[in-house]
Amino acid sequence: MYKEILRTMNTEAFMASLALIVFFTFFVLVLFDAWRKSREEVEHLEQLPLDGGETAPDAKAAAQANA
Repeated sequence: MYKEILRTMNTEAFMASLALIVFFTFFVLVLFDAWRKSREEVEHLEQLPLDGGETAPDAKAAAQANA
């Protein structure tokens, strides 16, 4: 039964639909991640390429807690 379904299925259309679903899911997840970031974290990430090796704010807090 499954072999017959797979044999008669239009593979190109299925792969195109699957690619669209994967892309859309990834896009929504990236948008959600960007939307939930705090303003301080975004400002820090904006300056990362310009800084001389400063770590993320969360890493500083973790390092101070462990010390």
